[in-house]
Amino acid sequence: MNTESLRELRLRPERIVRDLDISIGLARTYQQRSDDRPEDETNALSVAATYFRRAAANALLLGRYADAKGIFLEAAFAYQRLGLPYSVVVTALSSEGHSRTERLAYGWLNAYFDHELDERAVPQLAYVILAQSTFTESRQMSFDRIVSVRRSLDPYRLRSLGALGTTVGTLLDLFDSLVPNMGQRRIDVAEAMAPFFGAYNTAIRQTIQNHYHWERLALPFHPADPDIYGILTLTDSALQIRRDVTLQRFIEQAAISQESRYFLSTILEGITGKQQDSNLRR
Repeated sequence: MNTESLRELRLRPERIVRDLDISIGLARTYQQRSDDRPEDETNALSVAATYFRRAAANALLLGRYADAKGIFLEAAFAYQRLGLPYSVVVTALSSEGHSRTERLAYGWLNAYFDHELDERAVPQLAYVILAQSTFTESRQMSFDRIVSVRRSLDPYRLRSLGALGTTVGTLLDLFDSLVPNMGQRRIDVAEAMAPFFGAYNTAIRQTIQNHYHWERLALPFHPADPDIYGILTLTDSALQIRRDVTLQRFIEQAAISQESRYFLSTILEGITGKQQDSNLRR
């Protein structure tokens, strides 16, 4: 995103830069604390992961995509240390992208089958199942194992994940639409994507009306929300592999506001490398 576009959306680049710098500073402070104080490791690491995640989201808004991917990688390491499969969706946004996502996906699924995954983290396997849709058949885990995990997540369908309250069920439906031979029911991709576009559009439309907090990004929802963009990045990869289309086609057809469409198109293009990093244009 360029400076002019941010200002038109009533976002001040200088404030976003300041927020990014503060967030990365706090993230590194708590990361160091997690190393220095083993008794407080989990709490400190959780805070560090949250601030790394926010710093990376700010970098996305600023069009500093290379910086964002590097910071997302640090966030992914923190979430991985915390034992959270959510690390897969963050890794999808990182500088190591597909290769590390694949390694993590295998690791989390094996941890589940070996009974080494904490019960509270099981619903997050929906992210891992979605990641499987981005691998070719030769690189996927065996059909039976994926189907087994996919079915085991059905009881968690109404469990909410992330800032936008994405449910496990909507992630499973998205997987079913992308890999119909493994899914439990047939569902069109456009239908499966509708809840994600709708939730993001509602969040943008409502938060942008709160001028004071919007201009300061002082809201639980961030316009470059890593949860939604991680999911969209995985979906875009799966669509290219399996349908030879990109997610941009679905964004263009979605019933969403102009602001939401601009954010989605611009940021996704930056993440996937189709848009030049703003640092390189200076």
